[in-house]
Amino acid sequence: MSHDVQTLKIQNGNLLLCLIAVQSGFALPALAGSNSWTIDSKNSNVHFYTKNGASMSVQGTFSGVSGEVQYDPAKPDKSRVSATIPLSTISTSIVKRDEDLKSAGYFDVAKYANAAFVSTKFGKQAGSISGAKNASIQKGSKPLTNKYVLTGKFTLHGVTKVVDVVMDLPKLNTDKDGLSRLSAIGSTVVDQGDYDLTLKKLHPEGSVWINKAITIVIKIDALKKR
Repeated sequence: MSHDVQTLKIQNGNLLLCLIAVQSGFALPALAGSNSWTIDSKNSNVHFYTKNGASMSVQGTFSGVSGEVQYDPAKPDKSRVSATIPLSTISTSIVKRDEDLKSAGYFDVAKYANAAFVSTKFGKQAGSISGAKNASIQKGSKPLTNKYVLTGKFTLHGVTKVVDVVMDLPKLNTDKDGLSRLSAIGSTVVDQGDYDLTLKKLHPEGSVWINKAITIVIKIDALKKR
């Protein structure tokens, strides 16, 4: 049995809540040991940012990400990821704001403790590569891409939606202790409204608001299962 670490990083996004959280531990089927990885919670996190009003940026981090990933560099399309994010770990550098966001007025961590992500598909991103503007790419040539898309079900605040996480292929390396590690970063964008999240409960007078779109960046570090 083995399935391991996930590598997502979520991009452009929606609302602070973009926490790309993965809730209710969806488990993956048994995976082959040699290609299975376990997410290292101490070195994995989810960063999010959005706009507060028209200009001020609001950002924060969720730590303690856990889960499993199956990844074989020879067969990347067979990759699978399952990840869980504890919402109570949110940190925006303002304690009062963190407490408000964890309350029933927003995330309601007492009822919805985690956010969760379970992948359903992994493949090359359609369209041009990041360097497609380079003049060396001839007009009319077939678009190329060096990016991949991890599609899956993201559950937050009791609501599940399909999201696409844009990322590069995971990197494999051996750490100073001789342990095999997998690292990956991905990004996605979410809309707080899609998950029944709004600041109106906390600020009914409308004095505080944030843009619906929240960008989420996920950094995953995983250890190979033995």
